[in-house]
Amino acid sequence: MYEQLWLPMQQQLGPKNLGLLVWLDLVVRGESKTKQTDTYRVQQQRLEPLAGNEQALEMEIGELARRAELLRRILDPALEPHDELRQQLRHLARWGGRIHYPIALHLLDLVDAGRPQADEAARALGYVEGFLVRRMLCQASTQSLNRHFMWCWRAVLRRSSESCPGSSSRSWRTNHRTSRGKSPSDRTQLTNM
Repeated sequence: MYEQLWLPMQQQLGPKNLGLLVWLDLVVRGESKTKQTDTYRVQQQRLEPLAGNEQALEMEIGELARRAELLRRILDPALEPHDELRQQLRHLARWGGRIHYPIALHLLDLVDAGRPQADEAARALGYVEGFLVRRMLCQASTQSLNRHFMWCWRAVLRRSSESCPGSSSRSWRTNHRTSRGKSPSDRTQLTNM
């Protein structure tokens, strides 16, 4: 297990990004309140019931290795095989922040599972980029945005009966027009959710 799964993952990501992966894995699993400094403690608690079950542990490490490949596509968008998604990941990478990593990893997870399509995931990431641009222009604090994005994402998916994140967001925008007939700003959208 170590030589087949863990070591290649560690070599490809390096120690810094391996720690990031382990934290992102928790966030995508719903542990969005976990601080990066608590990552290993929380993962250890999560995996403790599997102690002694070699097969279950191997499945967990296999899932982490699969997510490592997804994280590599976020860190290096040139590795992303879908054009629109690669372009959107490049846009977000140019910002230089990591605030979009949890939602991007979650989307790539979904794309790999066949829902949504890559172009729909790219559109959803475009909404994230738009939100970040507006926050920058308003000089708004970025504090707690990781948790905010994960909460918001779940709210959009719960409210929509559609399977596509991009169309869910688009549907939400369409159905929540302002009194002037325009789509609300991202801030208004997120506040209303």
